[in-house]
Amino acid sequence: MTEKKKKDFTMIHNSLIYHVADFGLNDLDFYIIVKVESHHFKKEDDPFPSNNLIAKSIGVSPKSIERSSRKMVGLGYLKRAGGGRKPWWNFQSLFDILKCYKTPTWESELEMVRARVKDYKTKTSVSELKNSNSDKKK
Repeated sequence: MTEKKKKDFTMIHNSLIYHVADFGLNDLDFYIIVKVESHHFKKEDDPFPSNNLIAKSIGVSPKSIERSSRKMVGLGYLKRAGGGRKPWWNFQSLFDILKCYKTPTWESELEMVRARVKDYKTKTSVSELKNSNSDKKK
């Protein structure tokens, strides 16, 4: 495949498409993932789009993008660093879960995701969720 053809499409795992609600995500969250991933191949010199750029291309406010990204961080799917003009987006933990799709461990992975989503929805803040997750690891 030529380099140009690789840049003409973005692959999204079917398990995310079919189970987006099971992951506690809504359409905006899903679309942000798609936009960020498509941007990685759009411009090699600037692979991480800003909240403003994503918001403008989707037709929502930058605050909506920020709320959605905070939720995905709280659910453990997204790691973000930086800010302003060049934020860093990393969905690797979400993609690691999706790699299990149609394997013997998929059902148990999905159940763990559902439990995490349920736990997230009962917490009052992302920091409270992070604290409870770090307590479980000890």
